[in-house]
Amino acid sequence: MRKAELKKACQENNDELAQILHTNQRFILLQNQGSSKKENRLDKLSSLNEPAYRAMLLTEQFLSIYQAKNWITVRINLRAWIRDTIQSQIPAFVELG
Repeated sequence: MRKAELKKACQENNDELAQILHTNQRFILLQNQGSSKKENRLDKLSSLNEPAYRAMLLTEQFLSIYQAKNWITVRINLRAWIRDTIQSQIPAFVELG
């Protein structure tokens, strides 16, 4: 998803979006520390490319499955992720859900 959106942004000469979607920026949600710089990038991404932003949120949600402390929470998080991926209508995630 990110690669396709990055390619599209490059083809359309959308440098601002391409910079946010670049590999160096893709782990912004995975960093547990909050900062105004991180929030600014996420806000910018949500306004420039909402599907890519939703995909990043779904990726973060998926990682919460691994952070669960017990099997009950794992099942709850996995079911929620599957439900949210299907509802997202993002083809790459719908196929996984």
